[in-house]
Amino acid sequence: MSTTEDSLQAGGRPDGPLLAGTFRPAVTFLRPNAEPLRSDFHEKGGLDALNAIDVHPGETYLGAMEWFPTDGDKQYHMLVVHTRVVHPANRGTTGRLLLGSLDIGDAGEVEFKLKRHMEREAPVWAMAAYGNSSLIYGCGDDVVLQTFDMSTRRFGTAVKVELRSPVNQISVRGTSLHVSTISSGHYIFEIEEGGLVLQFAGASGRTNTRHICMPQSLVMTSDDDCKIAGLWQPPQPRLDTMAPLVFEAQLPGSISRFCRMTRPVWQEKHPCLEREVIIGSCRDGTLYQLAILDERSWRLLAFIQNMAMRDLRVCPYPHPLVFERHIEPSTTKKGDMHINGDILLRFVERGGLSILAEMLHKIPDPDEKFADYSTAKDRSGRFQELVREVFPTLTPGRFGPVLEWIRALLLPGF
Repeated sequence: MSTTEDSLQAGGRPDGPLLAGTFRPAVTFLRPNAEPLRSDFHEKGGLDALNAIDVHPGETYLGAMEWFPTDGDKQYHMLVVHTRVVHPANRGTTGRLLLGSLDIGDAGEVEFKLKRHMEREAPVWAMAAYGNSSLIYGCGDDVVLQTFDMSTRRFGTAVKVELRSPVNQISVRGTSLHVSTISSGHYIFEIEEGGLVLQFAGASGRTNTRHICMPQSLVMTSDDDCKIAGLWQPPQPRLDTMAPLVFEAQLPGSISRFCRMTRPVWQEKHPCLEREVIIGSCRDGTLYQLAILDERSWRLLAFIQNMAMRDLRVCPYPHPLVFERHIEPSTTKKGDMHINGDILLRFVERGGLSILAEMLHKIPDPDEKFADYSTAKDRSGRFQELVREVFPTLTPGRFGPVLEWIRALLLPGF
């Protein structure tokens, strides 16, 4: 999705802008490692490739989605574009859904024919497909479910649920609908026959939330406060909440998009690495690589991190109360379940095994009040236990493979 310059000329008034122009929204079809295939819509008569059909003044394409509705054994390949239309006269906004058939030829050419456009009373911010022939989209502050009737070639009556703020992102997993919003947090609905049933409503103070659905019924969310949080949908619903918070992390930047990526082939040889990684992108161009750890791996890494935070070579400016914190990992505070990759990277690069040996056998100074494992024997013994849980066949006292594992975890997966 992009905006193309339609015309540009010198401003007509001395007190006005130096340049004045008009712009049109555009859709460009791209082929990896090749030139763009074709831009924008056309009808049977054909239009210039750089001009969109039936564009309303003030319209912006907000996104597009491939849709594969089915009619019995027959499947259609369609493209659905959702838009926002700004009306300068009354300063109002509306939206549209543009539906068209999409056909990709053997030579790579793209054939797109606009079949239907649907006017909406508010901008259509996000959308997702559900089932064989249903669309779910965010229109203003509403979440809307509509099903396309193949026999009549029309959409049925819209099912609407009003939220407290506009929709930011929509995704479907099974019969669960996940909705992230601009200022009212994250919602989870159960899609039932003819309606949407609210299952979970997150904290309304979280702004500009985004999310990604993950295996094992996990959902990772982000917000403008630079936090990411993990929500879990247990198989048996709990009485207090349908989606308990299982972890929380504070990052230097706010993630505005999530995506999954497969690790390069040369990284897949390590048995302890997940094949997929999660990439979070920020508006300033920063990329974060995120990973979900099993409990045994998390406890080992957290134990190392808690010790490393007391070492001035790894953390030159430690927290004033760092020595009063427990070395033993705890799940009581969900924010403490964040493993900081930057700390582990400095630990590996600035000494690794030598720093680890010193941390395990260090005798605390009188002003260092260790809350637990104040003796080298206790600290080293507990560390050996955690290593055996992750590496059951590793020779006791041999920690080289542990450092190799940490290095592999920190390798960029893109």
